[in-house]
Amino acid sequence: ASVYGFGAGIFFLGYFLFEVPSNLILEKVGARLWIARVMVTWGIISGANAFIVGANSFYAVRFLLGVAEAGFFPGIILYLSYWFPARHRAGVTALFMAAAPISTALGSPIAAALLEMNGYWGLAGWQWLFITEAIPAVVLGLVVFFYMTDRPELAQWLPDDQKQWLVAEMAIEHAKTAGHASHSILRGLADDGGDGVEIASPLAVHHLQQQAGGGRTDHCGQLMLHLGHARRPGRPLRRRLREQVLDPLRR
Repeated sequence: ASVYGFGAGIFFLGYFLFEVPSNLILEKVGARLWIARVMVTWGIISGANAFIVGANSFYAVRFLLGVAEAGFFPGIILYLSYWFPARHRAGVTALFMAAAPISTALGSPIAAALLEMNGYWGLAGWQWLFITEAIPAVVLGLVVFFYMTDRPELAQWLPDDQKQWLVAEMAIEHAKTAGHASHSILRGLADDGGDGVEIASPLAVHHLQQQAGGGRTDHCGQLMLHLGHARRPGRPLRRRLREQVLDPLRR
């Protein structure tokens, strides 16, 4: 339990250390390249979880997973700010954030089915789970690299009149907020950008949400094992989770 808890927590260390640098790089190299990089490297490292052989490799993969994922959520929010005026941004952001609970609802029964693939091609069910979840991230990351457009002015698929309108709207909005620019990190966090909401407020909410949601998700299996719930005919869930997940970490 201590190995698993430390491994779950070290993910957030990598995420925290590299979140700001990741978004600075995104601004420099463009959203298409960097978001594609995040998705592909996250998928590869997530799939590497299937081949951990002990506590040290578990810690290393979890830390690297946090580094790879760092900046994805705020990077998407930054990308949306390139395309959607402020009056439309809240609804678009809410739609993006709705993807997390929807994917959980759809992915949970799939994950349960993958855990039943224990023994196929010499791999345990939990290994199939990590390998399978890596595939969409890598494939969609390549799709992002080849098809995502960095900014409206580069969108060849937009009609000229719509492109000109959107570019003009975003330029007007940028001009209104340009006077609030700050080159100090502390002042930047406290700056409300002209809309009355400091950057630190949503940033703090996001990190608290990540910590609470991640803790709930990461330790749900441990709680189920401790309480002894959700048994199935044949082998109880306690034994299945111990054999497939916890025992390999102790080796």
